[in-house]
Amino acid sequence: FETLLAEIREIRLSERRFYQKITDILKAIDDLKTTFSNQSVIFNRYNSGTPYGSIQISNDSFSYIEFNELVKPYEFILGIDSDNKFTELNISKMSHILIGGSSGSGKTAFIHQMIASLIVKNPCECLKVGIIDLKMFAFGVFEGLKHLLCPIAKTKKEAEILLQNVISLMDKRYKIFMENGCINLEEYNIKMRSLRNYNMIMPRIIIVVDEIDDLLESSKDFYNNLYMLLTKSRAAGINIILSSQNAKSFNTMIRVNIPTKICFRTLKEEDSRIILGNNNACNLLGRGDMLVLDDKFGYEPKRFQSPFISPNETEYQFSFLKSDETQYVFDFENKNR
Repeated sequence: FETLLAEIREIRLSERRFYQKITDILKAIDDLKTTFSNQSVIFNRYNSGTPYGSIQISNDSFSYIEFNELVKPYEFILGIDSDNKFTELNISKMSHILIGGSSGSGKTAFIHQMIASLIVKNPCECLKVGIIDLKMFAFGVFEGLKHLLCPIAKTKKEAEILLQNVISLMDKRYKIFMENGCINLEEYNIKMRSLRNYNMIMPRIIIVVDEIDDLLESSKDFYNNLYMLLTKSRAAGINIILSSQNAKSFNTMIRVNIPTKICFRTLKEEDSRIILGNNNACNLLGRGDMLVLDDKFGYEPKRFQSPFISPNETEYQFSFLKSDETQYVFDFENKNR
C-alpha cells in the first residue's frame, strides 16, 4: 500500500499555543521532505475526534490494491486509508461528487472501479448509468452494458441531449412522487414495494462527465442544465460525478452544490486549494493516491489509496453484463421511450 503513513509523532495542540505550533510545523515541512528524500509529506491540522495533529510520510515502496479484493461486501469502495482499513460510501446516501487531479494521477481509473463496483452489485433494473466521454476512448469498455441509460455521449451535441433528457426524467419523477405522496426516490420505491407494484420501481441514475472543461466553456445551455441537475436532482435519485484536470472549471456555483470532493495529485497549488481548500494535493504520489473531503470524515480531507481495476479484469467482469440489443431509456435520435 503505497500511501501507508508513517506516524512521526503526535503533538498535543493546547489552545494557548495552537497557532504558533501550527506555523512552526508548516515551516518545517520542506526540511522534512529533504530529510526523508520524499516529496509526499502532508500535515493534517486535525485528526477527527482527537486533539492531535499528524504528519503523513509515504512509504518508499508501493503495491496495488486490486479491485476484486474489495468489491464484494459494499456498494461503492472508496479505498484504503492510512490505518489499512478500506472504506465504503453508499451512493444512495450521497449527493454529487467532484473529482480533480492532473493527467495520469488516477482519476479515470478511480471512476472505472467506482462504476464497476456499482454495476456488478446492482441489476440494471435498479441502476442506470449515463456517461459523457468527449475523449471517445476512456470509457469504451462500458459500451453495450445493460446498465447504460443511453449510448455513451462522445460529442458536445450528444452531451447536451443527454442532460436535457435527464432533466425531463427528473421532472417526470417529481410529478409521480407528488401523485403518490412521496418526497424522494427511496420513499417512493419503499411504497411501491409495500404495494407490490414492482414494475413501478425506479432505478437510481448516475451521470458521469469526464473532463468537463470544454463543455462548460463552449456551451451555456450545458452549464445551465448541469446547474439545474446539481441543485434539484438528488431527491429524484440522480447523482452527478464531474471530473476535470483543470480545477478552475469548477466555479463557485458548482462547488457549493457538490459536498463530496476527491482530489488526486495536482501540479499546481492553486488547483489543490480550489478543490480542497489547502495545498496538500500537490504532495500526493499519483497512482490513485487521493484526498477526500466529505462530511463523513470531518473538516479535514482524508487520505486514501483507491483500488485499481485492470482492463482485462474489466472485460471479464462486464462480459456477463453486455448485450447486443441494449434497451436504452433514450438515445440521441429519439426522445424518452
